[in-house]
Amino acid sequence: MNVLKAQQELLTGIFHGKRCFCLNYDKENVIISVEGYNGYLVPRAHLHVEINKSEMPTHFPKLDVIDENNVLLMTSEHFVGDGKVLIKFDHLDGGEVWINSKLLSNFKKPTLYQAPGDYTNIILVTEDEQFVGFVMPHLKPYKKGAKG
Repeated sequence: MNVLKAQQELLTGIFHGKRCFCLNYDKENVIISVEGYNGYLVPRAHLHVEINKSEMPTHFPKLDVIDENNVLLMTSEHFVGDGKVLIKFDHLDGGEVWINSKLLSNFKKPTLYQAPGDYTNIILVTEDEQFVGFVMPHLKPYKKGAKG
């Protein structure tokens, strides 16, 4: 994961008045996020942003979702529109989820996990089997003029 780009994203968000927050993850790491659509696990030693005045959420989803039965598989299907590129991922239980490709841009080789059933739930991201952040799913895209 690109820690410097993640922090640049946070600073840009602060500058533009977006809702930014840091979450105390453990003694060595924090999770930073802009608008809550995605977040990055950043070692405190590499953090160049003062977090004392940031909003501090009180909880984070359990990491037990990170399991081979909950992995999301990228498909070749994508949707381009409204300035976004959405990528379709299949869940092993037969469900599908769409993710804005921009939210994945700071991750190097992500593996994505989501609890089965409700495809609006948070998606946890790992690299080399280590938790590094999260992304939120996007609503299923609809082509203009399509009904339903």
